[in-house]
Amino acid sequence: METKFKCSPDAFFDVVKGKNHHLPKAVETIRNIEVHEGDWETEGSIKHWDYICGGPLNHYKANKAHVHVLPKEVGGIAKWTLEYEKLRADDPPPHKYIQWAIHITQDLEDYLLKTAV
Repeated sequence: METKFKCSPDAFFDVVKGKNHHLPKAVETIRNIEVHEGDWETEGSIKHWDYICGGPLNHYKANKAHVHVLPKEVGGIAKWTLEYEKLRADDPPPHKYIQWAIHITQDLEDYLLKTAV
């Protein structure tokens, strides 16, 4: 799923990659993010997210979100990919998570347009 944004793609990428601690200030549904193992910047570091997305987490064994930031002439595109495993075959697809990713992009865009991170 792709979402356009108008803020600096470099600033957007910086927050998503290594400055996650800014996300609770930018996104109302993200309460807190803490480093569990590793650090803020190193790939493979484990971070604990405390968030509300309005979707039933008990439908999925695991979920992992990936975001690729693609610069454009003005702003950029956040390309979100969600990995998940249903607990039961009849569990619904994670539409709420997709909507949540769109809201994260929009909220982070608004935050970055107002502040210098």
